[in-house]
Amino acid sequence: MAPDSNPALRSITWRGLLRLFEELQIPELDRREFWLPPFNTHDLRPVLQSRQIYPPRDFPHLIQNRLPDVFVTYDWREQVLSVSETIRIVLEHCLQFQQARFPRVDLNDVLFDGVTFWLDWVFLDQSSRNVDRELDQILPVLFEHSALHLVASTTALSRAWCCYELAQFNRNAHAGDTTHFTSLVPADLQQYPLWGDVRSTDPEDKQRIEKRLVELFPGGLHAMEALMVYAGLAADQRAHAAGTAERIFEASGRWVERFVSSG
Repeated sequence: MAPDSNPALRSITWRGLLRLFEELQIPELDRREFWLPPFNTHDLRPVLQSRQIYPPRDFPHLIQNRLPDVFVTYDWREQVLSVSETIRIVLEHCLQFQQARFPRVDLNDVLFDGVTFWLDWVFLDQSSRNVDRELDQILPVLFEHSALHLVASTTALSRAWCCYELAQFNRNAHAGDTTHFTSLVPADLQQYPLWGDVRSTDPEDKQRIEKRLVELFPGGLHAMEALMVYAGLAADQRAHAAGTAERIFEASGRWVERFVSSG
């Protein structure tokens, strides 16, 4: 499965996302306003549905026809603009790893136009009648090909889908080798309970996700809970695991190289 045949596997740059906010013409996403009302993805979804908007189809000039560099996990209760700002801050942080190696390259240009990411509300058709089936088709591809996994909400690990995404990006961490933990988690991560206290909007979603974890995640729920604890410790220490730092350095280096070679 490739981006050419499935638009849900495409990606967007930071500049593309800013322009998408503008072209959607949704007042709650107008970044020029000094104060904006709370507006999360559950508020956004009915707007996209009522207007029958699917960004890869309706705004193709803003979309990159390639798999993402970064997969973004977030709590749906987080404000849409807050998630986008977190993405910008993290990309800026990642590119700082390359300042010494590329002293003549404007890394802000790379941030705006040289790195792509995947957000569910952009690339999942909100009018689709079978989102779960679509997720089953595309998530394994995204998990395999995204260079980095960004946890963009401090409350993400209290949500079942976010925990599932964390597990899939860290399938090798269950063995106790912390260098295999490769997700970027916020330093002020909050609410990282064990699985029993994790919630989902639809309780049946949690049951389905639990079944997937038992069947697909090495070590099952026990290993998943150990991973959640480690993510919390990494946040408390305000430091990247060795595997995360290594992955950031390698990935950001490829981003800059690709950007420079593209002219």
